[in-house]
Parts: sequence; C-alpha cells; structure tokens
Amino acid sequence: MAVASASAALARSVAAGTGFADLLATHLPQARMRPLEATYLAWLDLRAYDVADPAAAGLEHGVMAAAGHDYHPGLEGHLRLNIATSADRLAEIVRRLGAALT
Repeated sequence: MAVASASAALARSVAAGTGFADLLATHLPQARMRPLEATYLAWLDLRAYDVADPAAAGLEHGVMAAAGHDYHPGLEGHLRLNIATSADRLAEIVRRLGAALT
C-alpha cells in the first residue's frame, strides 16, 4: 500500500505542479478527466471534440498518447496520457492536442 500511496501522491503533485487542470481548461476546455488514483497516467475523455481517435490526431501534431480503444472496447474518443514529465513539456503536449482537436 505504501507504493500505491506514494504513486498517488506523486500523480497529484505532478498534476498540481504543472497546472494540468488549467492547461486542459485553456487548450481542451471540453475535455473530461478521470480522477488520478495512484498513477501518473491521465485518462482524457475527448468525445466532445467528435474525433474517434484523438491519439491519432495528436500524433499528427507530434504528440504520442495511447488510444483508449487499445485498452478497452468502447473507449473511442478517449486517450491515455503520461503526465510524468516537465511542466514545460506537458504544456506543449496539451497545446498540441488542443490544436489537433480544434
């Protein structure tokens, strides 16, 4: 349990330290995110942008993210994003995803 607790604390710290919610609000205002629980992987629901595979759209803008449908049937319009990176890099990733989907 200590590892899971430490991972959860790290994820909250990474997300808070980078202003991840603010980045989403600015560049992907229609995005919804599952609460981070013991992970550094953010699951984003981007169906509001009407793009079946936002990971593929992001790749066209230089962002590597995992397509939701690769993990579970029915998760089209979702992606899994590793947020364990620098604040500057995460800001650029979210900016590029916003450009890809809007």
